[in-house]
Amino acid sequence: MELIAYQVKCALANVPAEKIQERNMLYTDLKAYLDSFVADCVVNGLDDAKWEKHLKDVEGYRASEWVQWYQDYIDKKF
Repeated sequence: MELIAYQVKCALANVPAEKIQERNMLYTDLKAYLDSFVADCVVNGLDDAKWEKHLKDVEGYRASEWVQWYQDYIDKKF
């Protein structure tokens, strides 16, 4: 896990600080939600209704903005 954190830190070394802060804000709540969702699914299972609710809930955590942040990074927009 430390290696992954180091690799991410190196990969983002040239990204402006405000963009890193934006990424961190998006990631923190989204990751907590996803960790909780996965744990719940492992313990209690997953059905179509729970999946549909998850798709709506995940957008509440601005998942599409997080994906767009990484797309902008890959496209070298900052």
